[in-house]
Amino acid sequence: MLWNKPFFNKKDIQYILSHTRQVLESGTLSRGPYVVDFEKKVANYLGRKYAIATNSCTTALEIGIKSLGIKNSEIIVPTNTFIASPNSIVNSGNVPVFADIEEDSYCLNTDDIEKKITTKTKAIMVVHIGGLIHPKIRQIKKLCRDEGLFLIEDCAQAFGAMIDKKKAGTFGDVACFSFYYTKIVVSAEGGFVTTNKKDVDEKCRMLRSHGRALGSSETFEIVGNNYRMHELTAIIGLSQLRNIEKIIKRRNEIAKIFNNNISDLVIPQICPKNIRHVYYKFCAILDADSSKIIEKMKKKYKIDVGTLYYPPCHLHPVYQNTKIKLPIAEKCLKRQIALPISNTMTDEQAKYITESLKKELRYG
Repeated sequence: MLWNKPFFNKKDIQYILSHTRQVLESGTLSRGPYVVDFEKKVANYLGRKYAIATNSCTTALEIGIKSLGIKNSEIIVPTNTFIASPNSIVNSGNVPVFADIEEDSYCLNTDDIEKKITTKTKAIMVVHIGGLIHPKIRQIKKLCRDEGLFLIEDCAQAFGAMIDKKKAGTFGDVACFSFYYTKIVVSAEGGFVTTNKKDVDEKCRMLRSHGRALGSSETFEIVGNNYRMHELTAIIGLSQLRNIEKIIKRRNEIAKIFNNNISDLVIPQICPKNIRHVYYKFCAILDADSSKIIEKMKKKYKIDVGTLYYPPCHLHPVYQNTKIKLPIAEKCLKRQIALPISNTMTDEQAKYITESLKKELRYG
């Protein structure tokens, strides 16, 4: 079965079908009112002034970086992230500098950040991994302010996550979200850049549409690309956004079942009391290498268990550099498991996952 299947109730499906019909009949498949509406609703939900829809989080990160005017510079990024994070740094004309992670949150290590800052550093990219907003995001924001650096939030896995009731994506100069079909809110494919800066908003809108001047269809002021979201994608996203709090509530209910059943056998990702986790995945650390357990869970029980992420970015061939040593990531991530969570998952399915894992951990 598809363990991370997105949820669409009957009303959602009817909403999507009826509005898709309107779009097809109108002939306006792109650059239409649904994307504009989606942008307004995302901005309103997050409490940001501006939200720019794109065709992926990867492209959102790229134009977000470019909109800040960062070029030929270094951007610090955690090694524990999807490859899109450092790729966006390279594709924007910059250099990723990989930093280690914290053992309990798997997020960017605040001590290592300070060691990696040089005169070439222009930004820090924080990744809210697994649906957990970085517990030390305010400390990192202060460091950026003190050092004169931009703060970029990669919120691909953390739409709706909060710390002290302040949402992920509201701390950085720019923040970027994913609406890929496995994420918290889905639109099949799609992403967003959010910001409170008008000049950044305007630059992003030009960059996502070939560098076209705002309000013009004929004049091009900068070099851009086609990173636009289309109307049909926006309709799916709008239907999901109506259910966001229910989606997050259900994911937390499933995570509670996982915690109650296996916390004596694994070390779950930390979740301080002042944080609302949205559980893109349920991440935990085992006593030993997780690769055999992951293989058995997939083959024996047909459960899509994985990691977030192993190998870490600095050990992939594209970025491998033998001079880089990030001991916490290298030690922890090969022992990590990431259990699937979806708001379509039943209590019985959640218990099946934990019972299967317990069998392998105890007797496998």
